[in-house]
Amino acid sequence: FFSATLSHLIGVAYAASVGLPHQAWEEALRGGTDLILLVNFIWQGPRFVYGLWAYSFAYVFSWGILCQWLYHNPMARPPTISFVVFILAAPISLLRIYSLRHSKLLLRDDQMRYDSLWKSLCHTEDGVAGIRHLRKVVRMIGLDKDDYCRQLNRLRADKLPARLKEKYLSLAHTRPIHPIFWDIQHWYMPNRPDKEREVSSFNQLYCAGSIAATMVQTLIESWAERCQGMFMVQRDEGERRFVKWVDVVAQPELVSMVRWPSLKRHGRAMEKLLRSYGNNPSHLLDIARGSLVFENMTHLTNCLGIIVTDENVRVERIKNRLDTLYDSDESGGYRDVCINLR
Repeated sequence: FFSATLSHLIGVAYAASVGLPHQAWEEALRGGTDLILLVNFIWQGPRFVYGLWAYSFAYVFSWGILCQWLYHNPMARPPTISFVVFILAAPISLLRIYSLRHSKLLLRDDQMRYDSLWKSLCHTEDGVAGIRHLRKVVRMIGLDKDDYCRQLNRLRADKLPARLKEKYLSLAHTRPIHPIFWDIQHWYMPNRPDKEREVSSFNQLYCAGSIAATMVQTLIESWAERCQGMFMVQRDEGERRFVKWVDVVAQPELVSMVRWPSLKRHGRAMEKLLRSYGNNPSHLLDIARGSLVFENMTHLTNCLGIIVTDENVRVERIKNRLDTLYDSDESGGYRDVCINLR
């Protein structure tokens, strides 16, 4: 597609230079439609189908103009390429619509239960007060769901200006640098992400995520102990219930029964990577994850404050789905407060 687009652009320049305006217009119209298809393949992701539709209609329109100009009849020759693209785009769109409707039907019962619980919370004074207080806290923190959040590599000190590099190296004895990094002259600054260098490796995410998962679990346990957080406990006979972490600690036999979240499955991560993120690994923010459950909104809000003030982590973004302004249809009725940490 790149070659075809480039050849059309060259054709426009050549036809215009030798005084063939009709040929130049023909090349321009064809090059414009090919450019749509080229951009579509570069974008990828869910917009691919929309690009096919745009190409199909643009090709029909441009071909009709050419036929009207050359043959005085817009339907003198059928746009066969447009029909081929249409035959490809139509079933994809129909299957997508069917899949979305089928998915909503599968989630309908769960969404009804979620919505019922939410309505019962909104019909109590304590519930409404807790929802409003949580909204104020989230706004005060100022990291709403639209904030920029990506997986970033650490800042390299060897790329800094001379003065900053010298300052960093003077402190190197307090933060040892591995000999291999000295040899290749790659000196990374701890706790300093580089916004110009997004993570581009899927394997790197899982390598870092496997380490982060252990660290996050330890932090979650400490937060749960301070704010009455609960975890899912499953006994051998299959019984599941939520138990406060302080009670789990008091009964050591329950520790082995706690259901800790695992790393995101590779298959699911690949689905999100290809379908939603345009094959850009820096958008995958939940390889390592954890969760806490609370009995009421007060405990949840207190825990949010504890996390924000914890020196071991930095809150990058907060998604508050426990808000009356949130449309629960986006998540099948499910609501929570999602926090991205670094």
